[in-house]
Amino acid sequence: VLFLLNNFGLHFPLGRLISEFWPLILIFFGVMNILRATAVGGGPRAQAALYGGVMMVTVGGLFLLQNIGGIGFGRTWPLLLIAAGLLGVMRFSGVTAGGARGGGFGR
Repeated sequence: VLFLLNNFGLHFPLGRLISEFWPLILIFFGVMNILRATAVGGGPRAQAALYGGVMMVTVGGLFLLQNIGGIGFGRTWPLLLIAAGLLGVMRFSGVTAGGARGGGFGR
């Protein structure tokens, strides 16, 4: 369809859009993992999906910030450590994917 529109004189900067907004793919799949984890409830698979989803959204957001905002990944990578730390605190405090308490360190 895009090639047909290009032949009619309607030009879309497809390469530029893909090169700048590819992190939205990571964000999309991360949000899907988070939604799946909260729908399923607790358990190790839901917890892994929640943690993976949060990390995918964080990484995608940082790359998108670099592409659009011009703030380089070299300046924002500590946010990954903060997200991993918060997820670790959630894990050991016993908060599950569904929001209920259970599991955790020493339980």
